[in-house]
Amino acid sequence: MSATPLRRASTLLPSFRSAHHPTCRHRAPRIPASSLCSAGRIARTLPSTRRDQHTLAPLRYPLDEPLGKLWTTEQLRMVAVDYQEGLLERLNDEIKGTEYENKSVVDTVIGSAKKREDALIFNYASQAMNNSFFLDTLLPTVESTLHHMSHSLDEHLRKEFGSITQFVSYMSAAAMGMSGSGWVWLAIDRQNRLAIIGTYGAGTLLIRERQQANPMGNDAPLLGGTGISNSAPTPPGNYSNPQIHTPSNSTNFKWFGQTLNPIFCISVHEHCWLKDYGVWGKEEYLKQFWTVLDWGKVSRYHERWVERNDAATSPKK
Repeated sequence: MSATPLRRASTLLPSFRSAHHPTCRHRAPRIPASSLCSAGRIARTLPSTRRDQHTLAPLRYPLDEPLGKLWTTEQLRMVAVDYQEGLLERLNDEIKGTEYENKSVVDTVIGSAKKREDALIFNYASQAMNNSFFLDTLLPTVESTLHHMSHSLDEHLRKEFGSITQFVSYMSAAAMGMSGSGWVWLAIDRQNRLAIIGTYGAGTLLIRERQQANPMGNDAPLLGGTGISNSAPTPPGNYSNPQIHTPSNSTNFKWFGQTLNPIFCISVHEHCWLKDYGVWGKEEYLKQFWTVLDWGKVSRYHERWVERNDAATSPKK
């Protein structure tokens, strides 16, 4: 089995399959890595005999090989299978007999964020969604893919942060300085301003923003054709107020965050470095993260959000 961004019926949020698609089946028992094909196909599943369930879907890379310099095979499976599958199993148990039983993970995140009594459901769904997005922007390379970064993203990062090196330093420092678990995001707002944002626990940018669309079809990291209303809720818990790190030379960030779209994120969870780097291996994990980040895919996300923002602000003819 494997995992990647959220899969939903036909317009997908590219991490696990939402089994209300007619071709989806139930999650099979976990199988050894050796039985997974190197192309990352889904393992054999059992026929559906009861309600729809959220299951794992394939990554873009094999799970029976190391992920570049970042993770050994065992560490990769801990994050992409053991953790992700555990989240989905617990989510499936929690939503039995509830209004979320046949909803996609994205819709579950949106709906449960409104209700404190559904905080546990929100936590499992949001963590699974975030983890999917995180995994989908990685590649098993041994050298940085920085040369795949688009000219547009390169210029944008240099304009906002001074240089690529400074940007990497800022984002790494934000992750290193996060006490406890969470996520650190590169986000873009409707005015095409960039910021580094930290969300704690199960916090996610999906709920923080007021409206988000799917500019990349099936390749989109978030939202499978599902928008968020202007009254989008704030998730319950202490993780609802993200830390925002903006470039020192930028101005007028008072309104930053009215609309936030993620470009990529870093998982700041101990299970991401514990097996390979040890308890105090966070710094080395963050250093190696940059060697497997797929800058080509990150550039495509950046390009589509910029295009969408420009189209939204252009004078109507």
